[in-house]
Amino acid sequence: IRWIQYSFWTFLALMIEIIFGAIGNWAFPDGRPACHRAEDGTILLITTTNKNMCGLSKTLERTGETFNFLAAFIIGGFILSSVQIWLKRRRSYIDHCNATRNLLIVISSIVEDEDEKTLLIRWIILGYELAVMKGRKLIDSNITREYLEDLHLLEQNEWETMVNGERHTTVWYWILKKSKKLLVSIDLSNNITDFEFQTIHDAVAFSRDKASDLMMCVSNDQPPPYIYVCAFLININLILYALESGVRWAIMSFDAGGGFLIWKEPRMYVEVLLLYFYTSIFALLFDVTTILYNPFGSRPIDIKHYQIGAGIRSFAKRLQQNEEPDTMNLIVHDEQQSKKSTRRRSFFFEDDETTVKEKGLQKGLEMGLKVKQSEHALLKTSFTRPISFKSHISYQEK
Repeated sequence: IRWIQYSFWTFLALMIEIIFGAIGNWAFPDGRPACHRAEDGTILLITTTNKNMCGLSKTLERTGETFNFLAAFIIGGFILSSVQIWLKRRRSYIDHCNATRNLLIVISSIVEDEDEKTLLIRWIILGYELAVMKGRKLIDSNITREYLEDLHLLEQNEWETMVNGERHTTVWYWILKKSKKLLVSIDLSNNITDFEFQTIHDAVAFSRDKASDLMMCVSNDQPPPYIYVCAFLININLILYALESGVRWAIMSFDAGGGFLIWKEPRMYVEVLLLYFYTSIFALLFDVTTILYNPFGSRPIDIKHYQIGAGIRSFAKRLQQNEEPDTMNLIVHDEQQSKKSTRRRSFFFEDDETTVKEKGLQKGLEMGLKVKQSEHALLKTSFTRPISFKSHISYQEK
């Protein structure tokens, strides 16, 4: 549909060509040639034949060049700022995902009670999904509610308890409130310390900050007057270029003999295609700000949230299962076991008789790093001037 809309300017030029050049000779009363031309084929600024059409063509050509020069600066900055905003919002989404993973790790490592941990992890994923839905402008819609219910993230009256427009922020409040209850819990087995509560508080605050508003319209959107000026400038350029092409085609059509004889020449078809491509690309330069405005949709160019979100939900489920490696609870029984354990933990640093391969690699690395004093001084100067290829070859030979 968009490409069909862009063809409007080509049809406008074709209508001008047909009306002024193909139908009768009324637009060129002085006969042929339609205009006096210079040696390079351009229409002369001062002509004695068909002054109306020839003068109009020259005026449109000069005005179009002036506006094109102006548009090159303004439109360039407009496109650059639109792309930067698009990239910034995508980076905000990545920060939101990383903050969610961080909060999952903190909660899973501090909260020991399985039921409390399960509840808090579900709330973390719930807040994560709600923040993305706010970026899609769907946070309070029934579509979001059904989506969360399908993921089994909503229970009982949680949806009705959330604050409209700030549902994800409400979930962060629930997490802190629940953590505070664990801090002052009568059941000592469920208690968390003040330091652990502060750690949870910092992780929640960080996650809330990154998920506050992924779109950030107040700080990121371009000023409306600037958008209007860019839109006006682009439309003026399109109109001038279409009019100039239509008048030029009318002159070409009249010189070719009138009627539709000009369409026997291949250059006319090339002219039409070039006009369509130019106007389409020029119009698309402005539409790119609409295309890149919200990267949280379902288009191919948008963020693949369903894939990324599925990975985070899978990570949360694995943390919820409390799976730990055997080495997490390793107990040293005797001196020999202690020695092996120490070697296992520090095998990157201590000399172990069983790591012959590692020793060989380390020895080769040390030999490769040994250089003569003069060569070492040469390496120091590599920050200011590069080592020549000849010096590198001689070093390898030595």
